[in-house]
Formats: sequence, structure tokens, C-alpha cells
Amino acid sequence: MKLFFSIFNNLSSKEKIKFIWISMFILLLIFLELFSLGLFLPIIKIFFTSEKIFIFNEDFFFNQFSFEKQITVLLLLLVALYILKNVFNAFLIYYKKKFLSDIQINFSSRVFKHYLNQSYDFFLDTNKPAIIRNLGILAEYIAVLENFINIVIEVFILILIICIIFFNDLYVGSFITLFSIFFILIVYKLFGNRIKRYGELMNIYQERLVNNYLDTLGSIKDIILQKKQSFFIKDFTNNVSKQAHINVKNGFLVELPRQIIEILMVIGISSLMLILLTVNKSFEEIAVTVTFTVALLFRAVPSITRIVYQSNGLSFKLDIVSKVHALFNTFVKKEVFLAKQTLQFNKIELKNISFKYKKTKENIIFNNVKLVIPKNKTTGIIGSSGSGKSTLLDIICCILEPTSGGIYLDEKIIDEKILYSWQNKISYISQKNYLLNGTISQNIAFAEEESDIDANRMNYAVKMSKLDTLISSHKEGVNFQIGEDGKNISGGQRQRIILARAIYRETDIIILDEATSSLDNQTENEIMTDIMKNFHHKKTLIISTHKKEILHFADEIININDLKI
Repeated sequence: MKLFFSIFNNLSSKEKIKFIWISMFILLLIFLELFSLGLFLPIIKIFFTSEKIFIFNEDFFFNQFSFEKQITVLLLLLVALYILKNVFNAFLIYYKKKFLSDIQINFSSRVFKHYLNQSYDFFLDTNKPAIIRNLGILAEYIAVLENFINIVIEVFILILIICIIFFNDLYVGSFITLFSIFFILIVYKLFGNRIKRYGELMNIYQERLVNNYLDTLGSIKDIILQKKQSFFIKDFTNNVSKQAHINVKNGFLVELPRQIIEILMVIGISSLMLILLTVNKSFEEIAVTVTFTVALLFRAVPSITRIVYQSNGLSFKLDIVSKVHALFNTFVKKEVFLAKQTLQFNKIELKNISFKYKKTKENIIFNNVKLVIPKNKTTGIIGSSGSGKSTLLDIICCILEPTSGGIYLDEKIIDEKILYSWQNKISYISQKNYLLNGTISQNIAFAEEESDIDANRMNYAVKMSKLDTLISSHKEGVNFQIGEDGKNISGGQRQRIILARAIYRETDIIILDEATSSLDNQTENEIMTDIMKNFHHKKTLIISTHKKEILHFADEIININDLKI
């Protein structure tokens, strides 16, 4: 029940209402099941006794029918009830599947939105395989909810069947009840904890496989050059083998109860017949009771099987439920200010900035830094790789929050109320900018709908970044597909697309973080010359590099090490 409430509490208000409707439909289905199963007793009696049956009192209209007519009415009623029950059940199945599909869409969107709304340092502290795994297990989480609904249905049906058997014969009802409880407890005791452990292991190896994919694809050049394929294949095969082995053992344990049920059912029916013979019942009464009981058991056995099967499925996925539930508990509702404001400033000022990464034991990277960056000036930041240049730029962009101190526009601190407007004024160009697996146009406009792309701004960005040659060399023009992370174009063309993205945004501040370090000297000089001609003293430029010579046009050059003293 705790599992149910943990899942139910994660539903939205509308989803909870739909769940209540499904519960009402389930009750209606159970009533139809009750009437359809209850009809078997009078039908069996009338066939075994070859006599008319009497229902309620003598004046009841059914009692006035002839023997043949009673049989006809009962059989027609049985057929009608089973048609109605199964048509309604088909509707319930569709409604349930649609309900679960909507939940999956909602849950997936909520989790994806949760991740995208995290701060930048969250992604520095959280490993990517865990994020990908969490996004991937939501479908299985919904399967858990479906398992739970199915168990509820089958448990009610099983209780209903046992009640009908009790109503017909107390001894038989007691026997079937004890038999069912005994079987379910034995299966749970033997298999429950083991299947739960298998589920935990499956999640562990699933995360390891995601890690295999990311490591392999991210290191493919080194793998090919160093001929390390065998190492990665061995590691991948090891994780796949362990995951497959767990699936085999879990699949065996899930299917095994069916075989046990069949054996116990034969033993149970045989034992039931012997018990009935010892209580001095007539053969006719025994025949009616056994036939009716067997008919109900044939309906009960699938319910018992499904309960055991679905329960094992729940045990297997309990680790998923706990992980998703823990993930939802981390969701924090915070006020996000997305209203765009007009920000006017003459200088950007860093006041007493100190910074240390949260989950590292390293010393403070910056301590009490003071820095002024004038508007429409070019400021160069020089230092070796790993010296903290990118960290400083991330602090200026406010995607990393300083441990102490603040970023000011003139004398106004950048807080949450103006953060969106501040970041909207910045274009960030680095050697790590990712290119979408799409067209040149889609990459320049970046995450804008095709219908919203401004043609004039696009043409201006293409012209200023000197992408004309690339575009004219392909018949598709700006609709040329550049491939995953720009694999169909050169490094220089790649950086020009990122530069065009910055120009298209029409921002006041352009930050270049080692933006040309991976390019050859000629291409690097060409791009830096274009930047100087187009933006020097027109926009606020902040350029970090380890090459002092490319900063010849900078108004001020700051050595990163001087800021760390």
C-alpha cells in the first residue's frame, strides 16, 4: 500500500481524478464478473438434476418457465453478460492504456523540465549516465503502475470468486481460501526478495551500459588510433552478459509459478473430492459442487497467476519506483523570472568574488576578486589551460554562482529578478559549443521554430560570419544538413556557424572562450580579424585565450593568475 501512495502522490490533480474513474470502472467490471460467474451455478444444477430450478419465491416470473425455456433463458443471459463484460473490459483496457500513456508523457516532460531548469553546476556534479537512466526508466515506472492496477483488479476478482464459492459451500470456500493464501505466501517467500534484488542489479548494469555507450562514442577516435576496440568490447560484453543473465533468472522465477499452480490445482481438486466424500454428500451434490468449483477455479487460476506474475514484476521494479520517487522528491518549486527587462549599464563589475566547486576538495579557485569590464571595450583574459579562465567567464555569465561576492551592472547587483535579462544580452562562443544535428539555418537560429526565424537577421549573420562560401557550395543553401555536432563540415566552418549564432542573437556582450584554439593559425587569424572588424568598440568583447598575440586589438589584457593572488 505504501508503494501505491508513493505513486499516487506523484500524479497531478487531473490524473488522480482519472484514476478514481478507472477505480469506479473496475468496480463495475467486478459486478459484471459477479453476475456472469454466478450464472454458472444454476446452469450446472439444471443440467445435473434435469429439473427446473426455483429462484427467490414461487411467484417469481422465471419459476413459471418450462425446463427447456429456463435453460434457454439462462444460456442467453450468460452469453449476453459475457459479451457485455468483455466489451466493457475492452473499453477499460483502452482507457487504462490511454491513462498510463498520458502519465508517461506528463512524467517524462516533468523530469526533462526538471533537469533543464537545473543550474549549470548541477550538471558538473551529476554523471550523465544517471540522468539518461532516469529519463529512460520512466516507461518502466509507468509499467509498475499498470502492474499495480492489474493486481487490484485480479485480487478483487479472486476475492469475488472465493465469496461465491463460500456462499455455495462453506467447506469448499475454506479449502480454496487456505489453498490460495498458502500458494501466494510460498511464492512470495521463495521468490520475492530474490526478484527485488534482480531489479536493483538490472538498474546498476543499465547505468553501466549507458556509460559504455557514452565512453565509446566520446573516445571513438582514440579507440581507433590506439586499437583499443577489444577493451571496450570486453567491458560492454561483460555488462550485457550480466544483465542478460539476470533477465534469464528473473524470467524463470516469474514463469515458474504457472507450473506450480497447475500441479497444485490437480492436487487441490483431487483433495477436494475426497473431502466432500467424507462429509456424507450425495454424488449428485458432489458433482454439482465440484463442477461449479472447477469452473470457478478455471477462472480463478488466471487471476492467481496474474497476481503472482504482476507481484513479481513489481518486486523486480521496486528499485525503479524508489529511484523515481526520490527524483520527484528533489523537485523544488522556485520562482523563475522570465520577463525581459531593458538593462542599461556602463560597466560590468565583479566585487569580492570568491569561488569553489561544491563537490571538490580543491582550494578556492578565486578569492576576493575585483574586476571592472567597461561597456563596448575589448577585454582579454590570458592564462594557461586549466587556470580558471572558463570558470571566471561562467561566473560573469551567472551560470556558476560565486561562493561569495556578486556581479554588478554599474551599482546594481545581478539577482534572480534580472538574471534572464542579463543572460539574454550574452552570446557565448567556445571551442566546445555543440552543433545540433540539423541544418545550417537551424544551428544559427538555435532552438527557434522554422516559422519564427528572421530572414533578414539570418542573412546578416551569414554575411558577417563569412559563411557565404559554405552555403553557396551546397544546393540546399542554409538548409544543408551539417550532421551530428557538425561532422559534415570543417573546424573553421564549425566556428563560423557558432559565430553566426552569436551575431543572429544581436546581443550586447560577446564572450569568446578559447573559441579558436582548435583551429589552424590562418583560420584563427581570419576569424579574429572578422571579430575585430565587426565588434571591436561596437559590443562588449571578453576574450579568453592562452595566445597573447591574438589579443593585439584588446583595450585591456588581464592575466588570470593576477586575479588569483
